[in-house]
Amino acid sequence: MQRPLDTRRIPTATPTRRAPRRWRRRIALGLAGGLGLLVLAGGLGLFLLVERMDASRAQLDGTRDVAGLRQPATIARDARGRPTITAASRADAAFATGFLHAQERFFQMDLSRRIAAGELAALFGAGLVEVDRDMRRHRFRLRAHRAVDALPDSQRRVLDAYGRGVRAGLAALDAPPFEYMLLGTEPARWAAEDTLLTVYAMYLSLQDADASQERNLTYLYRALGPDYAPFLAPRGSPRWDAALDGTRIAAAPLPTAPLPTAAPPDADADADADADAARPAATGAPPVRSRPTPAARNGSNAWAVSGALTDDGRALVASDLHLAFMLPNPFLPLALDYGRDDGDRVRVSGVTLPGFPTFVIGATDRIAWGVSNSAADMTDLVVLAADDADDADTYRTADGRPHRIATATETIQVKGGPAQTMTVHETVFGPLLARGLDGARVAQSWTAHKPGAVTLDLLGLETAAHTDAALARVAGAGLPAQNFVVGDRAGAIGWTIAGTLPDRRGAYSRLPRLSTDPSARWRGLLASEAVPVRRGADRLWTANNRVVGGADLARLGDGFYILGARAGRIATRLGARDRFDEAAMLAIQTDPAAPLMQLWRDRLVAAIEARPALAGSTRATLARLRAWDGQARTDSRSYPAIKAFRDTLRAELFAPVTEAVRRRYPDFEADELGDHGEVPLGQWFAALDVPAATPWADRRERIDRAIAAALDAARSGQRWGQQNRLAMGHPMAPFFPFLKPFTDMESVALPGDRHTILAQTPDHGPVVRMVAAPGRDATALLSLSGGVTSNPRSPFYGRGQAAWIAGAPEPMAAGPAQHRLTLRPTTRARSRDDP
Repeated sequence: MQRPLDTRRIPTATPTRRAPRRWRRRIALGLAGGLGLLVLAGGLGLFLLVERMDASRAQLDGTRDVAGLRQPATIARDARGRPTITAASRADAAFATGFLHAQERFFQMDLSRRIAAGELAALFGAGLVEVDRDMRRHRFRLRAHRAVDALPDSQRRVLDAYGRGVRAGLAALDAPPFEYMLLGTEPARWAAEDTLLTVYAMYLSLQDADASQERNLTYLYRALGPDYAPFLAPRGSPRWDAALDGTRIAAAPLPTAPLPTAAPPDADADADADADAARPAATGAPPVRSRPTPAARNGSNAWAVSGALTDDGRALVASDLHLAFMLPNPFLPLALDYGRDDGDRVRVSGVTLPGFPTFVIGATDRIAWGVSNSAADMTDLVVLAADDADDADTYRTADGRPHRIATATETIQVKGGPAQTMTVHETVFGPLLARGLDGARVAQSWTAHKPGAVTLDLLGLETAAHTDAALARVAGAGLPAQNFVVGDRAGAIGWTIAGTLPDRRGAYSRLPRLSTDPSARWRGLLASEAVPVRRGADRLWTANNRVVGGADLARLGDGFYILGARAGRIATRLGARDRFDEAAMLAIQTDPAAPLMQLWRDRLVAAIEARPALAGSTRATLARLRAWDGQARTDSRSYPAIKAFRDTLRAELFAPVTEAVRRRYPDFEADELGDHGEVPLGQWFAALDVPAATPWADRRERIDRAIAAALDAARSGQRWGQQNRLAMGHPMAPFFPFLKPFTDMESVALPGDRHTILAQTPDHGPVVRMVAAPGRDATALLSLSGGVTSNPRSPFYGRGQAAWIAGAPEPMAAGPAQHRLTLRPTTRARSRDDP
């Protein structure tokens, strides 16, 4: 039986947050229906497939005449296929980058733009219409078109050159990528706005695109009230917080009041744990049922040490991007060498996002930088207050003015069927959500919807002279908000948020505002001078955790930060040395130590020992647990038992409250409450007295069940590597099993886990690792999963996979050129594919 498509492998722009599982399930069902009709017959089909793969391989050598290039450019590749582009100008470098991206990754780029624009049904068929409907609410194609028009001339020249290169690269293939043969379609022309749509796809992947976290937090407060909600959804952890400024957020106490059996329909329990403002709850029809639980979210790491801690006085930056495992890799490594108008040359190396012409992380002669997803709060829900007039399409704002809900019609093209239309509803806050809240209509404010959300501002990093210049150029830049860590040749390092941030009015809250509340309407995007910055330290670290507190945290908000266990381990490793080089930074990147699980090992051992009869019958298991080295290693037999203990306890903690909330909100999902469930779990486990009125009065029985789960795992003899095995394949392979020998990577045991620095799970982990100092190319490191190409017949497919799995050092600098393609401008008349 064919497995359903795992759309976590769909090669979209996904630097840390995966698309909600609701979309993934719909995509899977749609593809199952559409692709199930396409069957290649036996040996002939396989022959044709291989022939198409060969015909769609990138051109590696020779000369290619292309329209739209100003002066000749070269694409050289070393033995690993790592490309280096040499060009006369930044625009020509962008053209060659577009040519390269299209030749190696066009299908990946196509999926990114289509997901953001809501145009998957045109490629896959009617099964994906509902996914497109979800996306069309954002109207990202229209927003991308407007963003193109708003770009400054310098960025527009690069954007247009890149688009010309994409079209030339696709046209230069002897046949379209093989995926289009399987789908029975042809690739659509690449337009200027498509380049910006790939960044909107990043917004969808990295941020809470449908405000589901804020919605579920609201459910919790309204259903259970202020005794339970702050306890179950804390904003931080006194034990695990690892902010740069040392701030910690206290935990709420274990509740003593009875668990509410049903909240009254007009309950006003939506005040945040740290906000006193009461907001009237809307009443009415129950919400739409059943939104599937999203997968656990992971993220990236980025840290830096100053020149005071390196032998040559240059700063040193490490960045590993933890994303969904997929083929091809979400990123493509690249080195650029191009000329400036003043005669100087710019050299930059790092990784690019196919579909976009700038670098995500990288290094120049003057700076090196890395990123991790910020997890700041970029999206708010606004409950629309009904207008006094008897008009269902009006609502009021803080100034008392009535507003009508605007409408627009979107047309969804469907492969093999008639086009479908839908109506999008817009408010002054943002688009209207399909699901209301207690019967009231709800709009979404999101930075991705605002003018300035997408630009090519990252181009400024390529010519930034030092850390301060780099920090200034990324503050307020048009991209999803990222922790940005940078160091320069003189040794200075710094941190800020690169990307768009909301400029909120009034006190910050994690919960919805009423449209009549003045703070519901943002002032716009936060000005660059108001973005938090940190300088002057010798060590900086980020791992999707809360980085700052106080007034800076109020500006950034809380987008459900990751527990600080991973960041804290990075800080510990950085604090343990006073000298660093690339090898030392790589050793931190590949660290599988699990301090969080060491704590739970101690708790498990203590719980067993508190039961004398059980302790006497499990001496061998207890001895192994005590001897465990604290590492999530593949050969560990203790780690699966400890993990089973903790995971079972967490389920026991949240099961009764989830049941209680779902009586009022059937689509409530506790996993949407963020990553700090560790805090109430630890409090509950360690409590000496759990009040009988709470749902955990049977605490001992619940712990007994968790101990039983741990002992079952221990008796199985299974090692961690048997559970944590790599699953990395092509998104089409589940529907066409004969693809697997061509496309899928070997399933191997992986060390690490979610809360280790080496944050590897079977389908998620560090797809890129980089360590670099400015201007020190010879020792810089860059490894990535899956290799540089998406074509299984390319000699570079999967190249470097073994080194990436082993965590071995891979040089970022390209080796001697083994292939060289020269792109030469042609004077022929422009074709219809040229701009």
